Amino acid sequence: AVASDAWGNLSDEEKQSWKQKAIESWEISGGPERARLEEARKAMLATNRHKSLNEAAVLMEKQLEAAIAQEKKDAVNKKSNAFNTSTTYGKDITFEAADAEGYSAMEQRIQQLAQSLSRVGRVLDRHRENYIVKE
Repeated sequence: AVASDAWGNLSDEEKQSWKQKAIESWEISGGPERARLEEARKAMLATNRHKSLNEAAVLMEKQLEAAIAQEKKDAVNKKSNAFNTSTTYGKDITFEAADAEGYSAMEQRIQQLAQSLSRVGRVLDRHRENYIVKE
């Protein structure tokens, strides 16, 4: 919620600056190459319909893993060109703070879902016990 509020309070120029930084970060981390690989994967799947989908998926997965490994190597080399993510750009929020907030929200949601599943399991156990007792 903090990050969302901070984004809403930014001017159009500040938002454009952030968008440009996101595009630069995407390019540095191999975004265009990943997009090209995804298009190639889709084209290969479309042309290799006669092969089993499993074989095509395994092949594409290997190619994608190799490409990601290469991108990681490239990202390490280009790391000096990346912008400083600890710099505060908005009102009072950094990239790390926004990232931590999103991570925390995701952890809370996972915990809520686990609790819900636990409750459902207990209800099912109770109904099963009642069914066994009636028989």
